[in-house]
Amino acid sequence: MKKLKSFFVMTLIAIFVSCGTSSCGDDDKDNPGGNNGGSTSQNGGNVKPEESIPVTGTIVGDINTTTWTAGEESSVQFSGIPGSYADFKDLQSQIGGTPQGAATLVLVAMEMYHQRGATVGLKCLEEVATPSTITPDLKDRLKELFTSSDPNYARPYQVAAFLKGASPENGYNPTKPYTVETYVDNVPFEDSELLNGTVITLRVKYSGSQTSKDVRVQVVKPYGKEYYIASTWNSYYVRVRKIANGTTFNGL
Repeated sequence: MKKLKSFFVMTLIAIFVSCGTSSCGDDDKDNPGGNNGGSTSQNGGNVKPEESIPVTGTIVGDINTTTWTAGEESSVQFSGIPGSYADFKDLQSQIGGTPQGAATLVLVAMEMYHQRGATVGLKCLEEVATPSTITPDLKDRLKELFTSSDPNYARPYQVAAFLKGASPENGYNPTKPYTVETYVDNVPFEDSELLNGTVITLRVKYSGSQTSKDVRVQVVKPYGKEYYIASTWNSYYVRVRKIANGTTFNGL
């Protein structure tokens, strides 16, 4: 009986020690990398609560949205990353009425996911992309890119790779103001009954690949709507190359 009692006591102690050194619950199983309350993410920064950080956006060069002209160039400059959903909507009011602005806003929304967390980031993405593109696969990839603790998968500099002046060799640190460079693809404009508007295909320059210098993004302005939205943009979340050894990404 004494041996049995001793075994029972030792078992309770082992369980207690185990729960003290690791989580015995699963409260965080659906929230890898933390939550919107300031939890530390893998890149060494914090997911910050919303705050007012207004941003100014400027379109440089026009794209003719009625006549397809392959190679027509335009860039979008913006002064920073909005601090809140309201600030994001204000930026959309400045540049979202253009194809190149819509292509840029998706990247901004992705960075807001990184900086402000999934709730704010996805809310912004829903404003600038068609519902069919906000998929479970997308959400899984965003978690992986921005909250993973595995450096082979995490890419805190994913968005920076699409900004002028950034490269793996300089830690993906872009020039300022942040600039997204675009040009019209060799795919003609196409009226889409499904999307209720004319689809415009752009190329967005980036430095995240060894073999390609740009990615294809499609945007559409549904009839009667004020802003363009992205209908194809999966290339934005294809994992970019790692930064070069000895370099540091300073954040956006």
